[in-house]
Amino acid sequence: MTPIELAKEYLQSYFGEKPVEDMLTVLAKDLKFTGPYYRYDSAEEYVDRLKERMPVDKSYDILKQLERGNTCCLVYRHIREGEEDIMAQLFEINEDKITRIRLVFDASKLLEG
Repeated sequence: MTPIELAKEYLQSYFGEKPVEDMLTVLAKDLKFTGPYYRYDSAEEYVDRLKERMPVDKSYDILKQLERGNTCCLVYRHIREGEEDIMAQLFEINEDKITRIRLVFDASKLLEG
């Protein structure tokens, strides 16, 4: 699979189009995830946390996708509970697995509430 295809497989599991556990098929065991609030150092830790905190009412619309070598970036509209945010995720791929994810978004809305 190409980096974009792997990233899209990941998003399908994250957004409930596929079971969240399916995400483990595209993530390296030693996945490094970094976002505005959380950091994880393994795919198992990341997926376990997602299972605990998965919002039910969410969807996405990919706005832009970029790929270069073993990295790609998906920019998408994240829709949750009637709110929309633009998010970007940078993915690094090694041996057909996602080894690193960097999530970027404006977290100020979450701090306001």
